[in-house]
Amino acid sequence: MAPSRKKQPETPRFQLARFIQDAVILAAALQAFLAASVLGSEVGELEPNDSIQAASLLRNRESVRAEISPAGELDTYRVPHCQAGDLIFAWVDSRVSPPDADGNKPDSLLQVLNSDGRVLESDDNDGPKLGSVVAGAETDAPGDVFYRVMDPSIPHVLDAYELHHAVVSPADAVSETEPNDTIDQADFITSRLTTGTTHRAEFDFYRVDVRAGERLVVLLDADPERNGLVTPIIVTIFSADGTPLASGDALSVANPDTNSAHAAGTVVAETDGPLFILVRGIVDDHETTYRFVALVNDRVFSDTDADGIEDIRDNCPFRAGADQTDRDGDRTGDLCDLCPDSPLKSEPGECGCDKPDVDIDGDGRIDCDSENPARALLERSGILLATGDLSGTVAAYDARDGRFLDPLFIEGRLVGGHGAFLTFDGARRRVLSLIGGNRILQISLDTLESGEFALGINAGGANFINASCLAVLPDGHVLVPSNPGPGGTPEIVELDAEGGFVGRRIPSVAPAISAIANILVRGDEILVSDSGLNAVHRFDLRTGAHLGPLGQIQNHFIGMAGASNGNILIASTAGSHRGIMELVPGGDLVGHYTPADLSFFRAVFELANGRLAVTASRGVSVIDRDGLLISDENRRFLSSYLAFAQFDRDADGIGDAADNAPEVFNPDQADDDGDGIANAVDPKPPDAGQSLGLQSAPCGVCGPGVTPAMVMGVAGMWTLGRRRRGDARR
Repeated sequence: MAPSRKKQPETPRFQLARFIQDAVILAAALQAFLAASVLGSEVGELEPNDSIQAASLLRNRESVRAEISPAGELDTYRVPHCQAGDLIFAWVDSRVSPPDADGNKPDSLLQVLNSDGRVLESDDNDGPKLGSVVAGAETDAPGDVFYRVMDPSIPHVLDAYELHHAVVSPADAVSETEPNDTIDQADFITSRLTTGTTHRAEFDFYRVDVRAGERLVVLLDADPERNGLVTPIIVTIFSADGTPLASGDALSVANPDTNSAHAAGTVVAETDGPLFILVRGIVDDHETTYRFVALVNDRVFSDTDADGIEDIRDNCPFRAGADQTDRDGDRTGDLCDLCPDSPLKSEPGECGCDKPDVDIDGDGRIDCDSENPARALLERSGILLATGDLSGTVAAYDARDGRFLDPLFIEGRLVGGHGAFLTFDGARRRVLSLIGGNRILQISLDTLESGEFALGINAGGANFINASCLAVLPDGHVLVPSNPGPGGTPEIVELDAEGGFVGRRIPSVAPAISAIANILVRGDEILVSDSGLNAVHRFDLRTGAHLGPLGQIQNHFIGMAGASNGNILIASTAGSHRGIMELVPGGDLVGHYTPADLSFFRAVFELANGRLAVTASRGVSVIDRDGLLISDENRRFLSSYLAFAQFDRDADGIGDAADNAPEVFNPDQADDDGDGIANAVDPKPPDAGQSLGLQSAPCGVCGPGVTPAMVMGVAGMWTLGRRRRGDARR
């Protein structure tokens, strides 16, 4: 390993200046996080999308603006990860389309289909004007649900439409609380689905707290019982001073499409503060039941603790507290935080606020006495490193389950913060970090000293520029993309283990690549994700020859990682497969995981338990292969990149501290005589059929059903387990 240049001690004055600088950039990062986490996302259709097989992706928290053109076309959208019994609310707003040359108003037809193509419910004109609304349609099986949008008035062309939607569980329903017949008595919307009853003499008001510029849409099911009866009801949105801003159509006849639904919107708030929803009947002697969702910037609104702060913004959503105090900045408010001064945990658990509850040696017991759990795991099962914030912090996570271990595993070394790419060089026990695209920093995990590894531009010319990632080869050489290379197209440069220029592993004369986002070394191939041409290329590791694309899927590919089953995991920020894709080595898609709570996917890593750690819109999250968000282990900082780190000299997947032959590759850890020394290095392995000396076991404890072999087996496991646990405790 090249010698590191030790950082000089900082003077108190410099420490104060750096603290102020870090505070400023941290505030900027948190502000960016808050903005990204609450914005809805308007996406466009991806043509062709006229069938279920070619449907455009549309997730919860997303809306579509598209068109039906030419005449007779239809658009199909896929909503992933629905559960059996979920309720579908969707509105095609055709008011944004101008009338045709004859003055005819635009029309639309909306169908909701299951994955077999069967229509669950449909609507022609329940919405305002000739818009279409389906509300409360129930899914009949887990999986994908599809929307089909058509213009029934052929040959008229629907020049523009917006599609707003939500998928909610009926278990989320909360009933209205009376009295709520005036704006002053309005109910807070405390869950994702609100139910109530009304008639002409009764008004039901509900409150939605929004910020200036946010858009409110209300989708209402006026026939939850699906009995086909007349549902005379109307929905109106009011400002805080009682001015009506938008209203749905009043239906006075039964809906022939077995769906009586209403929509009101889209209202854009002019100021921060509440807007109000009024639901009322229009017939004196007819009491009507209803249920509705309110969408703010396309996300389903709820304010569980009724404190005027939407749950997604509330750092303590289950206890009212408008001041939102959060001393440790962990996004859990002090009102709910049992560890208000620890960014690591919000509950003390077994080990207290400042230590993670982690079983280091896998014996089923939490190891609270470890002085540095992340360091101990680095030498055993490995850890996951993630850039933490703009101040240059690197956080550590348990690579087995994604548990948050240490928010400050490496402090303040990475200029560029969460945008700094990380990779781990196991042979030299160091982290390499790409800074600003033209500089590579190395950090020793033995000493935590940092120093320069390589500069893209130096006295000898430009070795690489605008690099986006790094990859370490088995021989310690480092691959760095250059965007572009001397030939005008991107290339991949090779550096030796000391940072010296070796050559161009993939020269710019290779088939045109627009923009290299990530590289992954797999066996004798290099995979290159091209975020410009939306493709993944395969190259021969030895010769650099282009081997063709990986499959036929086109998407905005970013991060890549290998899976334990040999498949390839790819993170994508945009396109019809935004989220996490899983491809077999031949390139066929076998999985797509895209929780609606997350967006801007950049990196992915398969944990030992089979779940996936991802960096998305709010730090490091853990998801499963059903597309469900399992946990947000660190929401404090934005994170972009992940790197697996493990001290494993023989590269057999067993950390040195737990390896019974740390210098010899033996992933099976075979040890037939149970002496703690692997068969691969044991000078006296047992002969085949040998009884392992169990005849000499003490039989003072033997009795009915207890044999000497059982006694020796238990004693051996106890001795070995004690030795291993002792080695792991630090």
